[in-house]
Amino acid sequence: MRNFTKTFAIALIALGATAGGASADNGRFGLSIFERGKLRMSYFADRNHDGRVTAEEVLLTRPDAFDRDGDGILNAAERGVALQRLRRHRFD
Repeated sequence: MRNFTKTFAIALIALGATAGGASADNGRFGLSIFERGKLRMSYFADRNHDGRVTAEEVLLTRPDAFDRDGDGILNAAERGVALQRLRRHRFD
């Protein structure tokens, strides 16, 4: 069992995850790799129910993940950076 735990931890590190479950590039701004995976499969994130979750739908579902100044509203700069990051992670 100890070998499995050690191997699993090494695999997480190799995939770019931390013990907390967030990706290394996530920081305070954006979504972890696990959150992105959940959103891709989420019925509720797919607002128009076309079978795929777009960057716009992610912003509607989780705007708090991209709100840098904490005012609860995405301004133009935050929205632009968020869309760029989401598209880089293959959200259309």
